[in-house]
Amino acid sequence: MYVSLCMRDGLLLNINVHVQIFIFNLMTTNSFEI
Repeated sequence: MYVSLCMRDGLLLNINVHVQIFIFNLMTTNSFEI
Protein backbone atom coordinates (compact mmCIF):
# COMPACT_ATOMS: atom_id res chain seq x y z
CA MET A 1 0.00 0.00 0.00
CA TYR A 2 2.65 2.50 1.06
CA VAL A 3 5.01 1.51 -1.75
CA SER A 4 2.30 1.78 -4.41
CA LEU A 5 1.33 5.20 -3.05
CA CYS A 6 4.94 6.40 -3.23
CA MET A 7 5.28 5.05 -6.78
CA ARG A 8 2.08 6.83 -7.81
CA ASP A 9 3.22 10.14 -6.29
CA GLY A 10 6.64 9.74 -7.92
CA LEU A 11 5.02 9.07 -11.29
CA LEU A 12 2.76 12.12 -10.98
CA LEU A 13 5.75 14.26 -9.97
CA ASN A 14 7.75 12.92 -12.92
CA ILE A 15 4.89 13.71 -15.34
CA ASN A 16 4.55 17.19 -13.82
CA VAL A 17 8.27 17.86 -14.42
CA HIS A 18 8.03 16.65 -18.03
CA VAL A 19 4.98 18.86 -18.64
CA GLN A 20 6.77 21.91 -17.23
CA ILE A 21 9.84 21.21 -19.40
CA PHE A 22 7.61 20.75 -22.46
CA ILE A 23 5.79 24.05 -21.78
CA PHE A 24 9.11 25.83 -21.17
CA ASN A 25 10.53 24.50 -24.45
CA LEU A 26 7.33 25.49 -26.27
CA MET A 27 7.51 29.03 -24.88
CA THR A 28 11.21 29.43 -25.68
CA THR A 29 10.80 28.16 -29.25
CA ASN A 30 7.87 30.52 -29.79
CA SER A 31 9.91 33.47 -28.51
CA PHE A 32 12.80 32.47 -30.80
CA GLU A 33 10.46 32.26 -33.82
CA ILE A 34 9.31 35.84 -33.15
